[in-house]
Amino acid sequence: MSVKAENVYDAVIAGGGIVGALLVYNLCKLNVRVAWVDPGILLQSKNSFLNTNKTTGRTIALSHVSQTILQRCGLWRDLESHSNTIKQVEVSVAKSWGKAYLNSKDLNIKSLGYTLNLGYWQDSLNLNIVNEGWVESGQLGIFSSHVVDSYKQISKNNVECILKSNLDYNASSEPNSKEPNKIISAKLLLAADGANSTLRDKSNITCIRRDYNQKAWILHVKVSKPRENYAFERFFKQGAQAWLPLGGNSYHVVWTLENNSIEDEILNNYKNSPNSITEKEAMLSLNNKFSYYLGELLKIESAMSMPLSMVLAKKLTAPGMILMGNSAHTLHPFGAQNLNLTLREIDDLIVYWQRWHCSEYQNSNWINEYENKRLSLQLELATYIDKMMDVT
Repeated sequence: MSVKAENVYDAVIAGGGIVGALLVYNLCKLNVRVAWVDPGILLQSKNSFLNTNKTTGRTIALSHVSQTILQRCGLWRDLESHSNTIKQVEVSVAKSWGKAYLNSKDLNIKSLGYTLNLGYWQDSLNLNIVNEGWVESGQLGIFSSHVVDSYKQISKNNVECILKSNLDYNASSEPNSKEPNKIISAKLLLAADGANSTLRDKSNITCIRRDYNQKAWILHVKVSKPRENYAFERFFKQGAQAWLPLGGNSYHVVWTLENNSIEDEILNNYKNSPNSITEKEAMLSLNNKFSYYLGELLKIESAMSMPLSMVLAKKLTAPGMILMGNSAHTLHPFGAQNLNLTLREIDDLIVYWQRWHCSEYQNSNWINEYENKRLSLQLELATYIDKMMDVT
């Protein structure tokens, strides 16, 4: 089936989250014609106001390497003033005398890492994409009413994607309200459609899976004695805590707990019925485990939980398609490495893409080379994190 010229692209990106947006930004910077497909794409108007006071929602930890990558591609300048620096990390094991310290000065780097509000980053990145003018020029096609339902490699460097209206997946939608299906083509499909990737499943790519039988409790708290630029990791017989500075007296806490443990039940009670009594019980439980390293816990500002599992794709590619981000790997959050790993993947992909368009690399099997490199690093990191969590 022939595809209309306006629906022929260099790359199709499936996924409207932070990974999809990062791929769009970096590829468009190379003058690549991109189709971005996902009903979650929300772009502001050009030069619109950005909410710089966003503090709710997820906080992410960026490594020094990730910050370097973002600086190199020109995105860090908009994020730096809204990030919080981590210059020292204290690592300890409960009921043990020893402690380990990591310090940026000892490593001769400005910072070990940074904390950043994910919602602010997504908004900032989307606004950058709009302000570059790629949509207006036709370089970037937005398909925000569709999903990539299926794809097929027609020939080398030619992948045909079937886009279905997102309302096809919503049984309550009005029959006449949905957009018609579309067919677009590209040299390559990049699947950034998340941990439950349908494109991964439709490509018959199997995964290594592990259920940790744990939850990650994600808390924003206020303390009486904050330590500037100072983070903590504390391990227990069952579970661990990471305390990351958010500026002022606010901290982002990730607490991994066995399902249905006493502490898990206490936090569940607070989440389901937040009041002065349940909050006091939750704060006492948290303080007792953390030994009051930051003084008194003054307030829990938000609390959410998520079940913990590991998912690693055994392959990263299928003919004409590459898995990116959570569709390729979902790691235990305690090491805070999942998004950092993705940034390194995108950095590698951009290098290979640039080589691909140089005459000496046009006939090379660069996708296999990319896959072998990234699979090895992905497995190495996942194994390290698993061993670290098995100690607890």
